[in-house]
Amino acid sequence: MKMYKTGLTAIEYVQGTFDPASRMVRLRGVRKDDPNSLVILDRYALSLSEDGRTMSGRSKNGSFVLRK
Repeated sequence: MKMYKTGLTAIEYVQGTFDPASRMVRLRGVRKDDPNSLVILDRYALSLSEDGRTMSGRSKNGSFVLRK
């Protein structure tokens, strides 16, 4: 792990789709502002919870849960 990069930031810009019937969000990275080489452009398949407060899913490079 590159601990010397702790506290640095990057932005990944994404485009994608949302299917309300299945609550699936599909995103792909299209560009980034990342002068410190922190992130890669990735693809995401996320499921939105019924209450809209949590998204969980996978990317090409891992899995995660996002909470509001």
